[in-house]
Amino acid sequence: MPQSRAEALSALTRFLHDSLGPDADLATASLERAKTPAEFAVAAGRCAEILAAVRGNQKAQIFRERAKAFAAAYLGG
Repeated sequence: MPQSRAEALSALTRFLHDSLGPDADLATASLERAKTPAEFAVAAGRCAEILAAVRGNQKAQIFRERAKAFAAAYLGG
């Protein structure tokens, strides 16, 4: 279980890299740059769309749940 915001974000981006390979770099960059809950939500939504298209709805749903938990724990949303 991640102990800090940085560790939690790293785990989230690692999930994308494990699912998408090197193509995840563009998606993870938008997550890492997000400064507000709204920016994060938009970036996470795009990541989920990419996952759904490439790896299926199940992977996308897992990501959505993890992103939602991250936002609740570290972005107040």
